[in-house]
Amino acid sequence: VEFAIESLVASNATKTTRTLCKAIERWRALGALEIGARTNLRPENSLSVGKDVGVSAPTYLGRPEGAVRLTKEKEEEAFQRLDQDGIVLLRDLVDLEGIRALRKKLRLSAGSYLDTESQHEFACPRHVASGDLLAASKNVELPPEPSIGRRHLLIRGTELSEEFVQPLLAPLMPLLYRYFNELRPQGFPACLNRFDEPGSSSASCPPRPFVAVSQILITNPGSVHQIWHRDNRHPGLTILLPLTDIDDEVGPTQLIPGTHRLVTSGRGASLLATFSSFFSAGGAVAAAPAGAGDALLYDSRLLHRGMANSSYTRCRAVVAVRVDFDDTPPPGSTTLQLQVAKAEGRLLHLLGTFYRSLPTF
Repeated sequence: VEFAIESLVASNATKTTRTLCKAIERWRALGALEIGARTNLRPENSLSVGKDVGVSAPTYLGRPEGAVRLTKEKEEEAFQRLDQDGIVLLRDLVDLEGIRALRKKLRLSAGSYLDTESQHEFACPRHVASGDLLAASKNVELPPEPSIGRRHLLIRGTELSEEFVQPLLAPLMPLLYRYFNELRPQGFPACLNRFDEPGSSSASCPPRPFVAVSQILITNPGSVHQIWHRDNRHPGLTILLPLTDIDDEVGPTQLIPGTHRLVTSGRGASLLATFSSFFSAGGAVAAAPAGAGDALLYDSRLLHRGMANSSYTRCRAVVAVRVDFDDTPPPGSTTLQLQVAKAEGRLLHLLGTFYRSLPTF
């Protein structure tokens, strides 16, 4: 609704009382004006993977006046990067007080970091105990380790997620809503912006974005490369919020620009756009350096992987949140499609390595 209100004001439609009344009538019919806390919030378990567990979306219009915001110019630039390359790294946008509170809750103390000259507030800790992660939130299970050296604490639907993680997304919401507005013209929030169309409560509910993943990801020293993969073959967004410093040594996320277009219709145009982004970036790129206060956003269809942590004494910690549409939940891939994505990533990574080795004139 916040995005729809901004769109309504920007269109100057509020000058016409009739148009405003039609917009409110449509929003009410589509259920967008329902007031009240969601009562179906429940912690994620093995049966609710890929389903909506009632996670709330943070508001952004009512934030304090001094809160960090994306300017319209920065938002436009970020949107263009997301649309063309499928990736954007936003600097110094996330509330540092919120990051500090979450680090304290998770007991991510940097005091045990070995190199005393490098100690500072957001330095990588030497060790992150699973017991500390479990103590930070009720109703969570021992973090699974889907690849060697990576622990994923699943916190979706917990108080930890609602009180500490979701508020961190507030400054990103205008960009998220705008991107979803373009991705799914028939879904939310795009359907709220057609002010002259009547809404019908009897009609089927348009596709809604929902938080499909919320987790704390710890990359231990000695972890190995992940396989190349997509988070979803359907439109969505993945957000990574660093809780520690991230450099090339501690296992940053590596992404292949433009590959979100390989699973869209219009194969010829998609290939051209993919390779335009790919060669402009010089192949796969690592999202480093990055740190607390930054936010990495990428299209869920983008080929990517977590790189190996080659350090001996530094743990990388990030918040990972994925937002998908409820009619196309993750992963949206068959076993064969997962293997094809893995092969595509390997091939494109080799191509990028060869391309960067060519002499320049």
